[in-house]
Amino acid sequence: MKTVEQVKEFYDQDTLKKSAIRNNLRHFKIILKLNRLAIRKSKNCLEIGCGNGGVTRLISKKTKGKIVGIDISEGTIAAARENLKDCSNVELHAVDLFNFKGTQRFDMILLLDVLEHIPFEQHDGIVQKISELLEENGTVFIHIPEPSYNAWAAKTHPESMQVIDLSVNSADFISICYKHNLYLKELKSYPVFHEENDYQYIVLTKLPANPTYHPRPKIQIIRSKQWAKLKNLFQ
Repeated sequence: MKTVEQVKEFYDQDTLKKSAIRNNLRHFKIILKLNRLAIRKSKNCLEIGCGNGGVTRLISKKTKGKIVGIDISEGTIAAARENLKDCSNVELHAVDLFNFKGTQRFDMILLLDVLEHIPFEQHDGIVQKISELLEENGTVFIHIPEPSYNAWAAKTHPESMQVIDLSVNSADFISICYKHNLYLKELKSYPVFHEENDYQYIVLTKLPANPTYHPRPKIQIIRSKQWAKLKNLFQ
């Protein structure tokens, strides 16, 4: 397994090659999904593995809330500080999640194409830390390469892979999330750069310790039934 220093060195060197922001289609797809998850209403958002701030900058334009970005690479954070120097609602730290000492809780936590670069052995600890930092009813949004695509890319384009680049089985990962009171709201694979599904997103929420469930008004149920029945007639 790669050491922390080897990982830091890889991303420090990588930043020397591409410190400037170059947003691609994947980034804009992510922002569209975050818009649907009401990123505008977020009061405080934690972005784990913010890189050089490419997506962070897009997020900062969508919300007036505070965005905290962390990354293991000091070189990467230095580039992000330069790229985001005009973004007053962004705070950046060169630190890994396990050593992040923030005391605040976040209503949204993002891992945008980051989880696949974290060793499997650390996933349980990562999820536990995320759960500790997330407010009740908060949202976790995870974006990863679709696992079968990542496995294919590793075989056919090994030169494009990063120092750690895993195929994350979402079923295994979600079972870890349930252990730490994070529950699945949505999971979907979809195409970005290929005709086939090459990316996947996972939406999780943290339930209260003793959740309660409130029945919908009967009139809403009747209307929903009528609407579903009508749609069925035309499909």
